[in-house]
Amino acid sequence: MESLYRFSGELVDLEKEIENTQVLILMGGSGKRIGNPELPKALMKVGGKALIDRCIEFYAKHGFKDFILLVGFMHEKIEEHVGDGSKYGVKVRYCLDPSIKKVGKGKALKNAILTGVIDLNKRAIIAYPDDVYLDEEIPIKLLKKHLELKESKRIIATLACASGVEYPYGVALAYDGELVEEFFEKPIVQIPSTIGLYMVEPEFYKEVEKILTWGKKKQ
Repeated sequence: MESLYRFSGELVDLEKEIENTQVLILMGGSGKRIGNPELPKALMKVGGKALIDRCIEFYAKHGFKDFILLVGFMHEKIEEHVGDGSKYGVKVRYCLDPSIKKVGKGKALKNAILTGVIDLNKRAIIAYPDDVYLDEEIPIKLLKKHLELKESKRIIATLACASGVEYPYGVALAYDGELVEEFFEKPIVQIPSTIGLYMVEPEFYKEVEKILTWGKKKQ
């Protein structure tokens, strides 16, 4: 990876920007929807390797060293498996989801902010362990685009999108409302679709605190 990158005529040291970026991995759920309700989803294996291992290694190879895992269901197993991150060559901290009903991603994030686990002075990548990307350069591409937009548009958050998504059904077009004249099997819909990968500036944390409210505590 090239160390320097040019924005508006100025050189930016990407290694320093990576060092100033923490990786937040939201992983509080079980593996129920993918066939194993007795195991945290992040510990399920693809190609013989746990999803969380793939996720941490994916970002670590680009130089990201600071990881925060937002855990919930059977968090002890995840902490036992991942440890302090030294086996990946990174530093790992944990934040346990709050004891409220329907925590969700936003409230898990707010909890990590309020408990001080997140470094409020550093930007963050927000990612999920069950997303596996074929483009191994996505983290660096996202960082470069984010820095560019931060400078030119003064944004505080960037989301990565696919240019289109496969519509899961066949589509019948009846232009007069009655007779089908064209039929397309699972067409690609050209609408930017989020791939569950985000980059945010410290200002974003303040917005999360203001906007999100807590639900009822678990009984």
